[in-house]
Amino acid sequence: WSVSSEIRWSLSRGIGGQFAPKSGGQYQRILHSKTQSKEEFPLRGVLKCWCGQHMTAGFSKGKKKYYLYYRCIHHTEKNFSGDKLHEQFEELLCCLSFTKKQVSQLTGITEAYLNGEKSSKQADITTRKKQLNDINEKIEKLENRLMKDEIDGQTYKKWLSKFSHEKSIIQHNLNENQKTGNARKFAELESYMDQLTNLKGIYSISTNDDRQLLIRGVFKHKLTYSGGPFRTPSISSVFVHNSLKAKEKGLLDIEEANHIWESFPSCT
Repeated sequence: WSVSSEIRWSLSRGIGGQFAPKSGGQYQRILHSKTQSKEEFPLRGVLKCWCGQHMTAGFSKGKKKYYLYYRCIHHTEKNFSGDKLHEQFEELLCCLSFTKKQVSQLTGITEAYLNGEKSSKQADITTRKKQLNDINEKIEKLENRLMKDEIDGQTYKKWLSKFSHEKSIIQHNLNENQKTGNARKFAELESYMDQLTNLKGIYSISTNDDRQLLIRGVFKHKLTYSGGPFRTPSISSVFVHNSLKAKEKGLLDIEEANHIWESFPSCT
């Protein structure tokens, strides 16, 4: 017992012991369980019980293997199979995935928006260039007045500082407008459009953090489960029409869908 806790811990491991050191020279027995990887619980942290509490997740040891489960910390009498929940959620993503027709419509809407933005930006560039020309003329006139002794050096410095400040702001705004072309933006965006027909595929190859970003992006407030379909107060408007198919299959109920049915083209 005079050996340090770390050495005793190493010795106990070497002879098959299952005790870990605690403070004060005491030991606690280690209960072996399946290692829980964060990636194995993609719904933990986003899935809630009907009562509003986040569901916890873990593994339960059966006769031959460990079983993944989710449950509410306040309703511990119900354990929901993680495999079943994951399968149901992936099926839900399949229902919500865009059709090729919707992707085509969305591409058209996006292109029209960017073209409108381009026209607006071009008008702003024209205005900024005129403002820049005007401020340069003011600076030139100021210098001429100084050369003709119509103003003294102090007055010249005062107005030059003011005009220079205005010029820097105008130049900055002009540079920002000219920096990124909408054509490149649209080309980059269009390259990802087709992937929207396979949300399950995107979900399956994503990291756990990216999966939860996707979930929070689609289900705008919360996602709940108490057996049966998933429930959510509202869903991103672009997925509303597709959610009808999910509802028919008993996969999803939306509480506040009625006022946004017309916000995106139908999938039919």
